[in-house]
Amino acid sequence: MQIKEKIKEICIKQLDRSYEKRLRRMKPDYHEWVTEKECKEKTESFSAEESFVVLYQSRGKLAEGALVYLAEGFRRMDKAQILYGDEDMLMKDGCRANPWYKPAWSPDTYLSQFYPGSVIAVRKALWEEAGAEPMMAELIETKCLTKQLSENVEGICFKQPEIIRNVLDRLMERAGGFKKKCESVQRVPHILFHVSGENVWQDYLGSASDLRTQRANVPGTVSVIIPSKDNVEVLKICLQALDGLQNIEIVVVDNGSSEEHRREIEVLMKDKKYIYSPMEFNFSRMCNLGAKEANGEYLLFLNDDIEACGKAWLERMKSKASMEYVGAVGLKLYYPGTKKIQHAGITNLPVGPVHKLQFAEDDKDYYFGRNKGEWNCLAVTAACLLIEASKFREAGGFKEELQVAYNDVDLGFALYEAGYQNVMILDEYAYHHESLSRGDDVTRKKRERLLSERTKLYELHPALLGTDPYYPKELTQEGLDSRIVPGYVNAGNMTEKADWQHCPFTRDELRKDKCLMINVEQSTSGIMKGYGVVLGDDNACYDFYVLLSKDERDLSQAYVCKVNGRYRQDLEENMPDQKNVALCGFAIEVDENAALTSEYQIGMIAVHKISKMKLLNFSGWYLRGKE
Repeated sequence: MQIKEKIKEICIKQLDRSYEKRLRRMKPDYHEWVTEKECKEKTESFSAEESFVVLYQSRGKLAEGALVYLAEGFRRMDKAQILYGDEDMLMKDGCRANPWYKPAWSPDTYLSQFYPGSVIAVRKALWEEAGAEPMMAELIETKCLTKQLSENVEGICFKQPEIIRNVLDRLMERAGGFKKKCESVQRVPHILFHVSGENVWQDYLGSASDLRTQRANVPGTVSVIIPSKDNVEVLKICLQALDGLQNIEIVVVDNGSSEEHRREIEVLMKDKKYIYSPMEFNFSRMCNLGAKEANGEYLLFLNDDIEACGKAWLERMKSKASMEYVGAVGLKLYYPGTKKIQHAGITNLPVGPVHKLQFAEDDKDYYFGRNKGEWNCLAVTAACLLIEASKFREAGGFKEELQVAYNDVDLGFALYEAGYQNVMILDEYAYHHESLSRGDDVTRKKRERLLSERTKLYELHPALLGTDPYYPKELTQEGLDSRIVPGYVNAGNMTEKADWQHCPFTRDELRKDKCLMINVEQSTSGIMKGYGVVLGDDNACYDFYVLLSKDERDLSQAYVCKVNGRYRQDLEENMPDQKNVALCGFAIEVDENAALTSEYQIGMIAVHKISKMKLLNFSGWYLRGKE
């Protein structure tokens, strides 16, 4: 017995060493990755057709090709007056690290932090028109002031962002950066600068503009529209949190509470507007009905399971919503009784709209302050959304064909396409008692409805399929990874061609066990992505197979595809108590010509390489083959 255990121990160590070797090969190094990438993107020789001024940080150096990219940016974007770009850090050993990829022009993010960063280029005509040169001369020592970088290009070196903050504020205002449909401020999607020292970025992130000053006592009534049904206690908490707020009108839209609950709600709403209209649940229709009956100049759409905290949040939202260029305004939402983020803005990825930073503890800064201050985004959740009534009508309200999901995303998309900026306020918050109302979207029927409404969303906004101007493509696009990290971490991953084989295992030899956790994140457009983890065991000791089965009890007509493992840094970080999970991801290309018929439930089989124990579990996802 001891000999068998010793042999098993040796085998496990060998498997672990093999796993570590594979992991090292698949984990990319940023310096190597970016150097190879830039070698393939050799920049052309520099030529500036128009004159411009480059403001750049003294603590670091301009990247090779930075001027070429800026000149090309001005040529390509003829409406652009101001350009900024990405940057990374130059370490003492000469290696590069920590790339900072920037969003498209985000005026509210700019007001919160100096995110344009280490390089800003300004057309000479705007520079002279704004009288920037005399202002800079007063702020910066003559020896650092002006340098001729090249023909038609002047360079100004600065040490601290506050030195040029006021000048840049003036330039941004004159360029129309705080107006609707702004195209004059643009991002150049290239590394333009290598900073020396982390404190450089800390200065940027801690530098808010004087223009951020909140508008006080913005006139106008806020109509708070709350869809609700049979949730009296939840609604009571929601209403109590609104007590004491000034200039508000409360409108509750009830789509068919029981008579008992209706009477209780009528007592709660004795001096408020209560619309009782029995109908099938349609969130969009209920919100539109409330908006139609509302009298306020502003509309606050609020789930009945939202518990607002403090008294300043509504004035902050209203002040921001009153800006000419602002569309919808959202608020940071926490899970009840915690500082765990539920919502910090909606991000649009290839798999669809997702909540970045969901489940993250809000006790530190994430990716250059993404959870702090004010941030522009494509959409905010209608669980807590404030908008001017006129802008809501201009955008067409909520699309009633999107009955349950993505109606708020559609509104955000419509506002963005109309030239507005949607914004999240992240230094005020509310608790979201999520899913108390309707439950989680985990059943097959709900998942199919979700996929159907997502398809409708992109039929309405085809240009936004899989893209988000506020979430650059250089950041990870992987699955439903809620982190915000550079995409190079997944550079070693490849999508496997699915090789479907008839399942070689019988149902009797497989042990169905929840310790095998399978999570499917995508099963559309010919790609299946997700991960499978054996909880409480060494995952390096298992072979994993994606399973397609018509019947959980009979695998005679099932298919399997062995997966080789895909690097998932998020699993590595989020499951520190589990062993060797970093290569537990999978991404397979499902050939539409494969001999798959009918409909299959997606599952997974894990076979222990030493003991030959076989585990089985199923996801709630299905793959529809050829009929």
